[in-house]
Amino acid sequence: MGWKQEEDKFEGGLWADEGCLREPCPEQPRVSVITTCRNSARGIERTIDSVLGQTYPNIEYIVIDGCSTDGTVDVIRKYEDRLTYWVSEPCEGRFNAVNRGIALATGELVGVLDCNASYLPQTVEEVVEASLAQPGAQVVHGHMQLLDEYGRLTGYNEGNLVSIKQKFELNAPTCFIKRSLLEEEGFRTDFKLLADYELLLRLHLAGVWFYPIDKPLARSRLAGTGSAGFRERAEAYNIRWEHQQLTTPQYVGRRLALLYRAPLRRLRDAAGRKFYKEIDELRAESAVYRINNRALRNDLERTYTEMSGLQAEIEEMSGEIDRLGVELAFKDAELERFADELALKNDELERLLAALAGRDDEVKRLAAELEEAERKMLAPPTAVPERPAATPQSAQRSPGALSRLFKRRKIKQGGQ
Repeated sequence: MGWKQEEDKFEGGLWADEGCLREPCPEQPRVSVITTCRNSARGIERTIDSVLGQTYPNIEYIVIDGCSTDGTVDVIRKYEDRLTYWVSEPCEGRFNAVNRGIALATGELVGVLDCNASYLPQTVEEVVEASLAQPGAQVVHGHMQLLDEYGRLTGYNEGNLVSIKQKFELNAPTCFIKRSLLEEEGFRTDFKLLADYELLLRLHLAGVWFYPIDKPLARSRLAGTGSAGFRERAEAYNIRWEHQQLTTPQYVGRRLALLYRAPLRRLRDAAGRKFYKEIDELRAESAVYRINNRALRNDLERTYTEMSGLQAEIEEMSGEIDRLGVELAFKDAELERFADELALKNDELERLLAALAGRDDEVKRLAAELEEAERKMLAPPTAVPERPAATPQSAQRSPGALSRLFKRRKIKQGGQ
């Protein structure tokens, strides 16, 4: 098994050696798969593995490279003993290479799988079963899984044929088309990016039967951003306008919007760069301020701690003040009660003083009488003339009797 080199051309595979063609299998229709690539060393091996790892045996695999310079040809050579045919030669574009592959294909169904996509293990087997079940179907297609650059699942495209007139939602890597139909129609090479969309739209408008399989048939790592996305949208507008799916005013308006979108994006990006530059400068200044503010923050935290301690002391003193206030209020009430009692005592004292003031003369008179009686009692006896015999009432009284008489008078006067 070898490969041949001509001027600006390398080729190899089973067809390169006579007698190595795969024998036809009448029970199993042959399916041709065409892969085109250029400088795709990072993704082409994944694509080739997905085709060679199919559960369906009767597959014709053709790989056409556009003179890659990054090692893609070396990757292809690793599999040339399992490839039906591969060639690396100059071509005028991707879809020109696809048309070359269609001219070489011998299968009843043809699938076009670019280097950014891959099949699921049972894809071809499920497509053949659907084609045999629906002999009139000329295009068989299914769902497609969308992956990011790391191979992680990010989305799922069901392949909506209904909206194909408005946008390209049919999954081209999942489409398998009858070879006879491709030989009649083929891919237009004047569309460099979306000739597959143009072909499918043209077939749909012509009434070709598209048979959907409700299963994922392929995985794709989609780019479609930047300048490539801009050119793809512009080409999609051209295709839809050419097939009368856009009116002239709609086409002109969308092309103008697309034309001015790039300058506006550049203006936005320039403003964004200036904005982010100012942001970086502010971040640098804030870093300096952050260093200076760290000491202030520490001072503030220390001050806050001290204030918290003072606040606790103030709350404790407030509680003591409240307790003293309660005690003071109680003392004030007790003092008022004592003042009221003192006022009553003063009134009683004044009344007694007034009563005593009214009896001063009587007390003085009684005191004088008492002094006179005592003086007489203490005076020495003197000779007195004889008196008539005393009657019981006028008998001479002793000093004790006089004292008792004085006390009885005083008590009676006090009672009056």
